[in-house]
Amino acid sequence: MVGGASTSRDEPGRSVLEGHLAAAVRRVVEATVELQEREADLRASLARTAALEKEMAEMRLRPRQTRRQDYARRRTSSAHS
Repeated sequence: MVGGASTSRDEPGRSVLEGHLAAAVRRVVEATVELQEREADLRASLARTAALEKEMAEMRLRPRQTRRQDYARRRTSSAHS
């Protein structure tokens, strides 16, 4: 070792540790990318679910509104008769 600097030749175990560290970093990066993809999929699914729930709510309201409109028409018609 010259001037306080060490090399992997000076410490053979160090290169093994560096290899393990590099592999661990790669796994973390891959896992992060996978999680980001899954998050995007979940957000898209949530948006589709919200849109479907809104559509279902509108469909449930339509018959009620139609019945109310029919009732109002009947009341108006019977009041004019």
